[in-house]
Amino acid sequence: MIGLDRTKKEVWIAATHDEEGRQITPPRAFRYDTLVIAVGSVTNDFGTPGASQYAVPLEIVLGRTLGSATVALIQGSIVFLVCLAAGFRPVHPLLLPMALLFMALIAIMCTAIGTAVGSVLQDMQGFQLIMNFIVLPLFFFSSALFPVPDLPGPVWLVVRLNPLSYGVDGLRGALNGGFAFGVATDFAVLSGLAAILLAIGAWPFSKIEA
Repeated sequence: MIGLDRTKKEVWIAATHDEEGRQITPPRAFRYDTLVIAVGSVTNDFGTPGASQYAVPLEIVLGRTLGSATVALIQGSIVFLVCLAAGFRPVHPLLLPMALLFMALIAIMCTAIGTAVGSVLQDMQGFQLIMNFIVLPLFFFSSALFPVPDLPGPVWLVVRLNPLSYGVDGLRGALNGGFAFGVATDFAVLSGLAAILLAIGAWPFSKIEA
């Protein structure tokens, strides 16, 4: 973009050229109704030799993780709407934003697990198999299928060590009322583990040749 006329709602685009300097498209102007300018950003490698060639910036890992987490959040929201249509009603409607926050944290954490696992795999054909061995036990021991207070001691300990339990507890508390672990604990465990998993996933990515 080389110019902008906000009065006429026109944006001016410079000519484009190929590698040999030959003009591909001439300068031109476009009219718009609503203009959104996203300037973006570029990672600064501070001139470190090999950094731009071999390193995968953290924002790529974040972008992949947040993109997949957004899809999961949309799917969870659709399921929630179906439940509303079937007759489910939250005990405290004002806590719906908190429920969406916990849904987002669960999606980010689970996607970060996939990112961390995928970053160290050489053969992606085994990715789904490995994820099943991780996700299914996490779900089964997350208290999503049974209440925490009624669990025997060993199972209760496994549930407490399961990070997904805190997401289930937060979501259940926001929708039905009552937090077994406490809303602050749920939020701290989910957000902290998500950040750790993103760092773990970013480190192997930085070793992959571009």
